[in-house]
Amino acid sequence: MPSLVASPLVAPSQSTSKALFHDTSYTRYFTPPSSILPDAYIWPEQDRPSSIPDDNEASSRTEIPIIDMADDEQTLIRNLANACESWGVFYIVNHGVPAELLNNVREKALELFSLPPSTKMRALRRDGSFEGFGKAPISKFFDSLMWSEGFTMMGYPTSSISDTTSKLCPDGNNKFRGVFEEFDCAARRVAGRLLRVIMAGLGVRHGDEEQHDVEKESVTRSALQLNYYAPCDQAHMTMGLPAHTDSTCLTLLHQGLVPGLEVLHPSRCSWTPVPPLSAAPSSLVVHVGDMLQVISNGKYKSIVHRAIVNKTKARLSIVSLCFPSSNATIAPSEAAVGTSKGGRSLYKPFKWEEFMQAKSKYFMAALDNFRC
Repeated sequence: MPSLVASPLVAPSQSTSKALFHDTSYTRYFTPPSSILPDAYIWPEQDRPSSIPDDNEASSRTEIPIIDMADDEQTLIRNLANACESWGVFYIVNHGVPAELLNNVREKALELFSLPPSTKMRALRRDGSFEGFGKAPISKFFDSLMWSEGFTMMGYPTSSISDTTSKLCPDGNNKFRGVFEEFDCAARRVAGRLLRVIMAGLGVRHGDEEQHDVEKESVTRSALQLNYYAPCDQAHMTMGLPAHTDSTCLTLLHQGLVPGLEVLHPSRCSWTPVPPLSAAPSSLVVHVGDMLQVISNGKYKSIVHRAIVNKTKARLSIVSLCFPSSNATIAPSEAAVGTSKGGRSLYKPFKWEEFMQAKSKYFMAALDNFRC
């Protein structure tokens, strides 16, 4: 299998061949020497990372809360509530997703990214589509190009994993589908459990009709997002993924051993690294998404995050996006409103589809369109 450090900008077996790289609006060809960053990938100084992680891989120290899913229910409720309110991002350990499965998903994802550019283009993300290969959909909000590439495949209930992988190679379904679908299923189970505990922390009692409605609608669908960031000699001048929030209810992420994820603390004006945990390499990172911000009536903030690039090591992230169905109605939970200051709802009800239309137009200001 090709090395992890093989650049996605060129076919691993043809390091000097002309590479084909796609943005949502046009196709770009170039053959940059490894020591030169093309102008299109140079970001404005104010948007660049203030520092680049050193080559030390995982860390044993972090400010980000670490949640042990094996804790008793009351401890879990309390710890998750604190993590969601104080940070909007946290690690989870003892979550039930087998380490072997995580390793298998990473191995298969690397195989996808190591395919020749012309092969990956068979699964090209079309304009207006969420699925496929290419640059992140948020690319249209930025003038500079991102030093990354990705695959997006819908998971439950209308999976596009089979369709995407079969486009890439004749044996794509047999090689990739089973592992990716198994991870999608496992991640959804974890997200469902997390949401139940988080709702309990908001005051929604187990068995309440509201609990059933929120759980039924908020994580109805899932998508598998694979992100690959090649090493870059001038990493301080570019971005893997710029600052953004997720449109999800919850996002689960396995980042491997190479650092690069950073979050903007809700009450600070500086970026905080979310390093891989050396003591828990199978840990997952969980992001509070836009939908959970609404459900919690603003108590839990959708975490602003970004991905920076490493100078010498490639980085791969495996992401499970958990979100509502298109016609699901999203609104603050009655329990969250009842405990809010003034007992007032901060958001009016809306359909998921309406929100996604607003997000595609207003980006991180999308929720402002639904404030009361």
